[in-house]
Amino acid sequence: MTSCTRTVSAVNCTSSTDRDQSAPDDPDVVEVKLSSFAVKSPRRFGDCWAATQLWEDLDLHTFWRDALASDAGDVPWGKVLQLLVVNRLLAPRSELFVREKWFPQSAMDVLLDTDARTGPSATRPNCGRPTRN
Repeated sequence: MTSCTRTVSAVNCTSSTDRDQSAPDDPDVVEVKLSSFAVKSPRRFGDCWAATQLWEDLDLHTFWRDALASDAGDVPWGKVLQLLVVNRLLAPRSELFVREKWFPQSAMDVLLDTDARTGPSATRPNCGRPTRN
């Protein structure tokens, strides 16, 4: 059993087994039974977060929001563009790969604060894309 106590200055971790005493009765202590601990459906987060921060730091969200303002519709095109650019930066592949493999395995839906309209379905060819005259 591992218990971690977080303080303002540091994180102190102690390890104990199921046979040792229980964790201290402290609101900052979490008891985790490692024998029953499992990670299900892990998703990429760190690299996606860094790429979205770079997007924000370069102020690309403002540039593309203004550039795509006339193409407003049901699909948030600025977020679709950000999704595709982040993918090209981290794992350059086709839009099919983004739709079928990369997007479901990443945390981009959380980082972009969006729903499925921005994700895989929006990258399908001729699926609601704006047309220019």
